[in-house]
Amino acid sequence: MLKRVDRRWILVLIIILQVLMMVLLGTQKNSYFIDEVASYGLSNSYYEPFIQYRDDFELSEIDQDVFKEYLSVDSQDAFKYDSVFFNQSKDVHPPFYYVIFHTVSSVLQHNYSKWLGIGINLAVFIFIDIFLYAIVRMIHSEEAALCAVTIWGFSAAAINTVTFIRMYALLSLMVIVFIYLHKFLFNSKMKFSDMIPIMIMMILGSLTHYYFIIFAFFYCGFTCLYLLINKRFKELALYASLAISAVIIAIIIFPPMIDHIFASYRGEDSFAALDDGLLWFGRHFKIIDILFAYWPIALIAFSAFTFIVIYILYRLNKKYPLKFKAVISDKRFAFMMILTLTSVIYFVLIAKIAPFFTDRYIMVLFPISAIYGGLLVYCILGFVKSHFRLAAGMAICVLLSIGTWFLLPMQYLYIDSDIRLQLTDVYKDLPVVYIYSDLWQTSTYFSELAEHPSVVFVSKENISELDIAEFGYDEVIVYVEGDTDDDMIMAHFKDKDIDLLTDVRTRIYHLS
Repeated sequence: MLKRVDRRWILVLIIILQVLMMVLLGTQKNSYFIDEVASYGLSNSYYEPFIQYRDDFELSEIDQDVFKEYLSVDSQDAFKYDSVFFNQSKDVHPPFYYVIFHTVSSVLQHNYSKWLGIGINLAVFIFIDIFLYAIVRMIHSEEAALCAVTIWGFSAAAINTVTFIRMYALLSLMVIVFIYLHKFLFNSKMKFSDMIPIMIMMILGSLTHYYFIIFAFFYCGFTCLYLLINKRFKELALYASLAISAVIIAIIIFPPMIDHIFASYRGEDSFAALDDGLLWFGRHFKIIDILFAYWPIALIAFSAFTFIVIYILYRLNKKYPLKFKAVISDKRFAFMMILTLTSVIYFVLIAKIAPFFTDRYIMVLFPISAIYGGLLVYCILGFVKSHFRLAAGMAICVLLSIGTWFLLPMQYLYIDSDIRLQLTDVYKDLPVVYIYSDLWQTSTYFSELAEHPSVVFVSKENISELDIAEFGYDEVIVYVEGDTDDDMIMAHFKDKDIDLLTDVRTRIYHLS
């Protein structure tokens, strides 16, 4: 009992250190990706998901309160979940994450700080740690579980997951909990009570992101195959029927899900990508691009690897037939096979249909990969007879995690954008003229614009129609966004003194 308590205290210490690291890195986050701003707006704007599409958006003076009302909640709009569902019906994602975001925003009213979004992700991160630990302990040991949590929680992948204010941290938690709840596979018989939590998680996961349905579809499919092979027919019927029921319930809760998947621009793009030929699924993940560019070499390497694996299994079966049979028949082996096959298929399929080459669409695989990393590290150290084996294993895992900092960019911190925060603080009393190339991108800097008294938006095509004297602007800040000829734009303000303040992320000028 003492050892178990000690191990759990080590887990608590690891989580505390990881949270402190995340908070420290969170202080370095200086700007937002456009989708992060959408997390605030879609959650908190009252029945207006996209204010940039207002009829009076162009060449009109927009007060700063418009942006603040879009990003945050006041007492009148607090806990208005009907608005959240409406906004998401006009978007391409399900509403559960936004319901959570709106709830927190309703408690912390008039708040659009980065800590609101990071705080939600931090709470989710802690639960990912706990369930990741539980999964690996169930498969192997507490020591291996501690290694897995260490590899995951200190990695650049975890940092990106926490600092990206979007639903992907929550999606990762849903997947990890979903995997953990399949612990019934270790039992000789599945009970109805085992299935209810899985069903609930499938509903919540489907209402978090539609990619959860892809993961769950294959995971459930392989689980059904496992139950079929083992002639657990009653359990198979129960499991399959309740899994299908979960998806149906999710659709009943949020009917726009059907249109989002099959009729929205994002859904149509995904299905179009599926029709584009299997050999092109590598367009999003460069390693696969490289493999297909040199496909003969890749084919030979894959064939050789497959042959080696089969040969090793054959030799193990010949030399240790009883042990080999015991491993193959072990339910932990079946559990890991289901997880492995599902993860590989998910990666390949998402690589095929994802709209952009970015890590967010495979974030669910990051904590899953830590399961294998923790098991591998501790199994290797199993050959070492030492009282310091656990400490050595965790030290190796920390080094592996830190190594990812040099391999994966921490792309959601925008550390170099601190100059923008400084400029906003210095010039926040001045109005802004925002010149844009693409209307949908204007929301990227709403949190900055909310600090200025007013903003006038104008497209680069309509710059000749802008007369800042009509708005009474003598001194003004000018944002120039997108693919724009700045010299041509600034020629429109030739009677002003022009000073380029920064070109980090977008250009900001001071006109006086």
